[in-house]
Amino acid sequence: MPLVSTEASCIRGIVCAVPKEKISNQHFSSLIGEENLQKFETVTGISERRVVSGDVCAIQHRFGIGNCAAFDINLGCSGYVYGLWLLSMMVAQKQFKRVLLLVGDTCSKFVSPLDKSTAALFGDAGSATLIEYSETGSKSHFLLGTDGSGVNNSIIPAGGFRTPATSETANDLYMNGGEIFNFTTNQVSSAIQEITELYPEPIDFYVFHQANKFMLEHLAKKLRLPKEQVLYSLNKFGNTSSAFIPLTIVTTLEENRAKAMSLFIAGFGVGYSWAVGKVEIPTDMVIDLIEL
Repeated sequence: MPLVSTEASCIRGIVCAVPKEKISNQHFSSLIGEENLQKFETVTGISERRVVSGDVCAIQHRFGIGNCAAFDINLGCSGYVYGLWLLSMMVAQKQFKRVLLLVGDTCSKFVSPLDKSTAALFGDAGSATLIEYSETGSKSHFLLGTDGSGVNNSIIPAGGFRTPATSETANDLYMNGGEIFNFTTNQVSSAIQEITELYPEPIDFYVFHQANKFMLEHLAKKLRLPKEQVLYSLNKFGNTSSAFIPLTIVTTLEENRAKAMSLFIAGFGVGYSWAVGKVEIPTDMVIDLIEL
């Protein structure tokens, strides 16, 4: 697994946006069963999620930025950490002075409303993270990995060039929950332990992929992490895929942020792909949540 470090870059702000529409667990009572709603909330930790309506627009044009470099990285749940690593490297090498990392998913558009294993898990959210060149920027550390043997355990089977969507092929998300749980508790925990042993500086908070509460608690227990240092946002927003890290930071850190913070972030899932990192959050960083 490649281990990389960056410096001379700084996160200046994180803004997240979520739809105003809230969908409670009661909405899925006919699918899950009224008698199973409490069990669902206990296991997943999800009580509500946000869902978009309408279409997604071309962001660069809407911002009126004009001529600039713009490109996509498609990595699902690990996308934020991969994007943060890549753009921090570009800024630290003085290729760009300032970059904007836009990460988000409208998961409600690619899960089947009839699939008990996915329909009630996901929510929609978007984020924007501003990264700037800074001579006094702190060093960040990232550990990245991929294992394609698990590709069929978290996948949208059809809809791409290899398998176009038809009336007979599914273009909804499929997840094998048991295999993803095993991947998380084995491969992901190993990556977290590796980077922690190499860089043992104190960590203020841990922000892991918000898959479900049971998985997060099991991972934290295996790593022997204090419960109060592991941050959650899935109770209000569900699994927001690539947006979970910035959304959790924005919605949980404002009341705790009295100084520069050291965060441990970890994204993992589709692929399998995973990325973990240690980053610093400055005291003057702007964080905000917008309802659209």
